[in-house]
Amino acid sequence: MPTTPQRCSTPVAGLQGAAQIPRHIPSDVTSTKTASKRQPGRMYSRTTVMTEAGRNPWYDADGRPFAPYIVGVAGGSASGKTSIAKEVIHRLPKVPWVAIVSQDAFYRPLSPDQVKLAFDQNFDFDHPNAIDQELLVQCIRNLKASRAVQIPVYSFTQHQRTSASTYLYGHAVIVVEGLFVLQDPELRELLDLKIFVQTDPDIMLARRIRRDIVDRGRSIDGVLDQYLRFVKPSFETFVAPSARHADIIVPGANNAVAIDVISQHIAKHLLHTRNLVLSAEPHILPESLESTQHWPFQRARIRVGIDSTGQTVHCVEHEPFSTDDAPSSFTSETTTLLPLPPNVDVLRQTPQMRALLTIMHDAATPAGEFAWACKRVGAFVVEEAMKQLPYEERSVPLHTGGTYVGLKLNVDFICGVSILRSGAILEHPLRRALPALSLGSVLIQSSDTNYRPLLYSVSLPSFVRDRERAKRTWALITDAQIGTGAAAFMGIRVLLDHGIPEHQILLLTLLSSAQGGLWSLHHAFPKVRIITASVDPGLRRYSWPISPSNPSAAGNNESVDRDSSLEEPSHERVAYAIIPGCGQMGDRFWGT
Repeated sequence: MPTTPQRCSTPVAGLQGAAQIPRHIPSDVTSTKTASKRQPGRMYSRTTVMTEAGRNPWYDADGRPFAPYIVGVAGGSASGKTSIAKEVIHRLPKVPWVAIVSQDAFYRPLSPDQVKLAFDQNFDFDHPNAIDQELLVQCIRNLKASRAVQIPVYSFTQHQRTSASTYLYGHAVIVVEGLFVLQDPELRELLDLKIFVQTDPDIMLARRIRRDIVDRGRSIDGVLDQYLRFVKPSFETFVAPSARHADIIVPGANNAVAIDVISQHIAKHLLHTRNLVLSAEPHILPESLESTQHWPFQRARIRVGIDSTGQTVHCVEHEPFSTDDAPSSFTSETTTLLPLPPNVDVLRQTPQMRALLTIMHDAATPAGEFAWACKRVGAFVVEEAMKQLPYEERSVPLHTGGTYVGLKLNVDFICGVSILRSGAILEHPLRRALPALSLGSVLIQSSDTNYRPLLYSVSLPSFVRDRERAKRTWALITDAQIGTGAAAFMGIRVLLDHGIPEHQILLLTLLSSAQGGLWSLHHAFPKVRIITASVDPGLRRYSWPISPSNPSAAGNNESVDRDSSLEEPSHERVAYAIIPGCGQMGDRFWGT
């Protein structure tokens, strides 16, 4: 599939689990491995991001996000705050997405006169007023609400905030470190754990001299003068008194025991209170089909019959029903009416659509023909989605004179977001409909030990990362099929966390199950429109033992009851398949 300049991410074909997912650190973020190789005069971000593996769901079955765990670390200049913060998060077990936000990134922009004072080392950077505390609190508040933010990047050599920023989103643990982290009451209210680093003043001065000379290119006389005029008085007036707000005071050296205690406390809180690892899979089914007959919902008629050879045949029809389309080979049949949520739009089942869906369902269809059918069906899905977008009236001049009054798309920003990798199947139809469309992606894969989705990476257009522009963005998020809906659920939650309004999100898919995912999505996000080419009736559970003594067992399967739970024993790996379904669409589409 051809790539394009507007693409934010490329499909990952044949990816086989977390072991092949590299650490994802944006180019404008300082990693812990490169921090020791700094050169004087260069600009570095103080924000550190580590994403070692996929992130578990951070929301409940209603789609509401859980707040990340926020840790505040305060202390004097060069007391070891950053080193302690990094050591704490390195020791956290099984918490894949963590970040350190430095208060230093939020220094206020300086006027030309203030910049001159700064270069003459006559500007007080160690006073709370030097920090844009309002912006810092707002960023932490957004992170607490699981929203994406842009962290400023500050240049210590230029004494000015740069035009760059660090994108931060989706972290389970966030450490905020800085001189005045515990001094501001508003910021303290957002912290789950408050730490103060206490270090001998002589050690702090020695560290500061080394850091400012090596990293910031300053002279020793200037460092000492600034320390005596600004740093020491500020520490005694503002920083040291804030220690009374700390939950724990940690020594700046020989602190291995304290760091172990803090790491164990955070891990215990995450596992047992926030339950990030054991988040429940969203799965809502109607209690009974009979109880929904009076609902003003769409309905699909599932005709299941036995043909002349004794094989079970599924015939799916959507309103309006046709009495003339029943296969003539049926020797017996039963008809079931399955309700569909009101936010689901099913394409009209024309003869052409039925023929394309037959090709897709056929297990013997070659990869090339299957890909062709998917693109054709995807084109119809995209066309239906285009009808859901807002339009405004437009008059255009005619070659023959006069004007023609028509319509034009009335959106400020629009993007396509693929849930990789099968969601990329719909990228070609999207490009055909909107050639200049900006494309993004989210990489979501099922856990190796259970069915739950894991978020590995988020790659979105720049206007989606800007919260103000995201409010005016329409997003077309794509997934090849909706079974349990777990990946689509996570993808929609990512878009909402970036500020895209719920009613401006359209979910495009080729095939859905009448059970499971459509209902959980409707329950959590009723304003999201779901456009699907067809609906199949069933959802089947498959499980495989993962015991080392029997890793290759054939597995078993059973149909899913409406009352059944998606919780699974820890010794099984579980998957769900749409019945009759089209198989693994990504593998069939790319022939892998």
